[in-house]
Amino acid sequence: YPAMLDKQGLGGIETCNIQLAEAMATFGWNVIIFGNVEKEFKHNLVNYIHFEMYTKMVNSINGPKTVITSRNFNSAFTELENTDSINKIIWLQDPVSDKDVFSIDQSKRVYDKIVVSSHWHKQQLLTNYRYCIRKENVIVIPLTIDKKYYANKVEKVPYRIIYTSSPNRGL
Repeated sequence: YPAMLDKQGLGGIETCNIQLAEAMATFGWNVIIFGNVEKEFKHNLVNYIHFEMYTKMVNSINGPKTVITSRNFNSAFTELENTDSINKIIWLQDPVSDKDVFSIDQSKRVYDKIVVSSHWHKQQLLTNYRYCIRKENVIVIPLTIDKKYYANKVEKVPYRIIYTSSPNRGL
């Protein structure tokens, strides 16, 4: 629903997706987030549409387009028509559990770039899929935080560290 991020908060990748989409929309781009929404709506220049409409809508958009997929990329690109006009980006925050995504013949241009959140994550990906992924296709964009959600001051405790991410993302 509109303003979900500000009203209840979301996880890091969801927050990233929304804020990135809103930033892209300020450039005048037509930005759509496909997800599990009850009904279509527009918020902060971004269109939110139910994920079942994804293939039909993307195939109906003429001209060049960029599709960024996160967490659910099994068929995100394979069901699209005219994929030569699509810049296909897989944005990983978690370890890959579906090996088929990266073992597919790369001549089919399943993806153009892969974004990971740390150099450790990149190294793990390249080690696990060294025969399927080219190093130059993997880009590191570190995870960040939006400080406005953490405005309350917390007393620091000397020599104490808290790791708030999933261990499989690399410390």
